Amino acid sequence: MTTATQVIAPLRADTPITPRLLAGLNLGQGVARLDLGWHLSVHGPLPLAARKRSTGTLAPLLDRAALRGRGGAGFPFARKLAAVQDGRRRPVVVVNACEGEPLSAKDAALLTRCPHLVLDGAQAAAVDSHATSVIVALHANRPDVWRSVEAAIAERSGRDRIETRTVSIPEGYVSGQATALVHFINGGPAVPTTTPPRTATKGVDGRPTLVSNAETYAQVALIARHGPDWYRSVGTPEQPGTALVTLSGAVTVPGVVEVPYGVPLSWVMRPTAPVRGVLVGGYAGSWINADDAFAMRWSDTSARSIGATLGAGVVMVLPAGACGLIETSRIITWMASQSARQCGPCLNGLPAIASAVADLAAGDCDARVVDSLHRWAGMIDGRGACAHPDGVVMTLRSALRTFSTDIARHVCGTCEASS
Repeated sequence: MTTATQVIAPLRADTPITPRLLAGLNLGQGVARLDLGWHLSVHGPLPLAARKRSTGTLAPLLDRAALRGRGGAGFPFARKLAAVQDGRRRPVVVVNACEGEPLSAKDAALLTRCPHLVLDGAQAAAVDSHATSVIVALHANRPDVWRSVEAAIAERSGRDRIETRTVSIPEGYVSGQATALVHFINGGPAVPTTTPPRTATKGVDGRPTLVSNAETYAQVALIARHGPDWYRSVGTPEQPGTALVTLSGAVTVPGVVEVPYGVPLSWVMRPTAPVRGVLVGGYAGSWINADDAFAMRWSDTSARSIGATLGAGVVMVLPAGACGLIETSRIITWMASQSARQCGPCLNGLPAIASAVADLAAGDCDARVVDSLHRWAGMIDGRGACAHPDGVVMTLRSALRTFSTDIARHVCGTCEASS
């Protein structure tokens, strides 16, 4: 299985922006992590309004900045923040730093290198909503992230108005889903729940709960400091700002890079070999062919125009010598193993799809299995207890479309790809 690196890729000479989220990092000269002193020297303190009780002043700024969540769904963050402020009880703020997507390393990179920017954003949201606490949810298998976050919380002792604590979440793809986090923090298993009300209404300890991923809170910290006009000075009018992207596969420099929205995907990925396909968005994302990859720009609008999604900011480049069907089989088999097994699509549908794709990759079937896969995808799509089956269906459909030549070769037993 392909895994992502956690290295922040060195800045290129033709980088089209001055780093924002990654400002102050100079890996070539020994500054690999911004402790509180370095952080304040680079970014300065949060504005007074973000450190004092000033309910409702932050959401309008975030709305004007058009900030959307960076965990994959892209929901407007200002609406999330406003939703938890409408309740009668004081809310809880949760930083989702689980990052269960195998190809993503951006949140881990932020928390190991720039943890105070994430904590600043969580504090600003907590102060603005009169929250009782901030919880940083981390997978238990990331000791490097744990050490950095715990050190940052200790460095901020006595400075923050809202108490911050960490919670260890069991490892797993779906355990990082918002309702799964809340369910676990409240004493249940780390599996998604579908029972109303929403977490924004009744979440941790029955309180309204704001859940977003680490990069989103880091962006909140920047907007609180510099304002929406500064934030919108890069990117596109429809999708302003910058994003962290995790690169892997046949790319010049794998790792986490910061890019403005709207730049060509070809500039982002810099392939090292002819391209067979590009996985955009991660394991629940979409495969696109080389022509679409070189025409696409890093924006939701451009991605949607070719049936893709930016997801959690993942780009994995598959070289021409590799087989897209074999790689897809690896991905779908793993995704089927990660389900909560709470509903029919996960309990029965995903294992059946994984088995059929594996048979197809092994050349152990005929062309009729492709028709079956299309039919099963239609039966599963939109019917799961959570979005996990939908992500698998998106990856499957994109693979059937993008790798039709590979599939035909496997059916005929003539695939000569290296993997």
